[in-house]
Amino acid sequence: MTASRKLGLERNIPESTLLVIDSIHDKLEILLDTYSLECDYHATQELFTQADYELQSLWMFEQDRSKHTWIKRLHARHQRLLFPDNNYII
Repeated sequence: MTASRKLGLERNIPESTLLVIDSIHDKLEILLDTYSLECDYHATQELFTQADYELQSLWMFEQDRSKHTWIKRLHARHQRLLFPDNNYII
């Protein structure tokens, strides 16, 4: 995933920071793609929560847990692994 250059310009984010954001996104994608039920969910959850806060900081957004997206994606992945036959899990 690449950081939105348009949003970066609007928020006056330096290109070097956008590259860091890209790197964090790439690493989180890998972690999410390789996450399994053998992983420690709570440790992974803490990692994703901290990454969400770091991304908010890099984007110069207010720190707001309710707007975390990566932790929501982790939770959805965890639920799909726990209940693979449930088509209603988002």
